[in-house]
Amino acid sequence: MTKTENPNGGSTQIKGQYVTLELINQSHIASLFKYLGFPDNKQIVDYVQGFPYVENEEELANHLFGSLREHPDLTIYVIKACEAQLGPPSLSDSNSHTSVLGICGYRLDPPANIAKLDDIIHSPLLQRTYAATEAQYLMHRQLFEGLPVAYRRVWVVSNSFNFRSRQYTERIGYKYEGTFRKDKITRWGTTRDSDCLSMLDEEWPINKRVLLKWLNSANFDTYGKQIKKLDEIRAQEL
Repeated sequence: MTKTENPNGGSTQIKGQYVTLELINQSHIASLFKYLGFPDNKQIVDYVQGFPYVENEEELANHLFGSLREHPDLTIYVIKACEAQLGPPSLSDSNSHTSVLGICGYRLDPPANIAKLDDIIHSPLLQRTYAATEAQYLMHRQLFEGLPVAYRRVWVVSNSFNFRSRQYTERIGYKYEGTFRKDKITRWGTTRDSDCLSMLDEEWPINKRVLLKWLNSANFDTYGKQIKKLDEIRAQEL
């Protein structure tokens, strides 16, 4: 698959101020492998079900492109950015987005008008940054506004022990639906419970407003520190 082909519809490249989402292709693998920190930083995929500990670029490519072949409903974007410009007050433009700092993806179910988030992996450099939240905004705008089918529901499941992931998902507007008990077997052979969260199409407009207000450069001081948290902005919007 090349970056100019998207069998599931929608944009092949989504440009933001600090990040660009681009359909994954072979040219991204070396940079992605480097910034995720493989093979030393294997723990970055501890909670990513089915994602192997990879030792080299070939193994990473085999897993990602193998998943795309196995699941025709799957779309994977890489998250490209300038590693030195990941949020205010620095200035950035898409021409400087050359480092592959993570991936995000989803699986579409057009007959049901439902999308399920797939693997979202941020490099240590991308984690807890403005750019990471902008990437989530761009992907969700694509799902609710940018596809041929109007999707009614986006949902995600995560390991119940992955508290940071659930907290962040709720901050951007997802609502907890319940826990799938004994849902999976982990890579260590232990039982995993999975938390299920979702966002509906009627909830997207307010979540979009909250994200855009948080992403506004006026919400950051001269040191790049946020002035209002997502939760504070949401409370004002409700």
